Amino acid sequence: MALQPMRRIGDVTKSMGTNLGSSASRAKSQLAAMPASGLVAGFNRWLAKRLFGNTARAKIYDKFARFIDDGGLTETEAIASFQRRYETRNDVREVIFTEWRAALERGEKFHEAIADWVSPSEQVLIAAGEESGKLGKALRTTSFFLTAQG
Repeated sequence: MALQPMRRIGDVTKSMGTNLGSSASRAKSQLAAMPASGLVAGFNRWLAKRLFGNTARAKIYDKFARFIDDGGLTETEAIASFQRRYETRNDVREVIFTEWRAALERGEKFHEAIADWVSPSEQVLIAAGEESGKLGKALRTTSFFLTAQG
């Protein structure tokens, strides 16, 4: 699912009438000057959140657990793998893994990196796994609970 961004928000405002009051004209000018990249990024994040439901998260947790337990990858390497996969597909969910990877590279723990994307109960289960050194098992358990919820 690839989105085709506009070059500028001004492209949208061209169709607006010219009989606007002075404050509306200023708003139109400011809107026209705003690059679309910020708006598109915000929309992509919103859409990614809507597409990242229980089933999608359960699958990611299972794969992530296999990457770190069976594949011997670090958390950052596993997330980078997901990021490349979604980027190659032009999938808007690449935003999720870009944010997670950036947080891990800033030194945050995994459960902190995912905070904006998961429920508090998921975050607690994963944090417990991180603290105990059994992240893979915690991810599989979280996946099980998400699958049971539907």
